[in-house]
Formats: sequence, C-alpha cells, structure tokens
Amino acid sequence: MKYLCLIYDDEKNWVDLPPEGQAKVFGEHQALYELANGRGQFAGGEGLAPVASATVVRVRDGKTLTTDGPFME
Repeated sequence: MKYLCLIYDDEKNWVDLPPEGQAKVFGEHQALYELANGRGQFAGGEGLAPVASATVVRVRDGKTLTTDGPFME
C-alpha cells in the first residue's frame, strides 16, 4: 500500500517565521523523511509552486473546468 503525505502551510506564516523557526520546521520534515526512507516507504518529494500560481481543474459532465487559485466555490 502507498500513501501520500502533503505538507501544507500558509505561505504568509512562513515569511514571518524567524530563521530558527524555519530551521525547526525543516528539521521536522527531515525527521519524517528519514523515518519513511529508512522503512523503504519514501518514493520522492518536491516543493509545490506558490499558491498565487495555482489552478483548480475539475471535470463535470465530461467538461474540463479550470479556475485560478486554490479556492472553494
């Protein structure tokens, strides 16, 4: 069985976080990576683009609809 782990945070919070806070978060991410990798459960990881560049894609009644941004309607 495979799982997906998505780590998301508000980008505005990240900008205001002092360097020691950022280092703590990166350390926690590194610990999670090492645990999963050590168990052979890590397949890959990449950063996502900023929220401002997001597009939501939906298919309704066979038609593809796109909306700028990660917004709920």
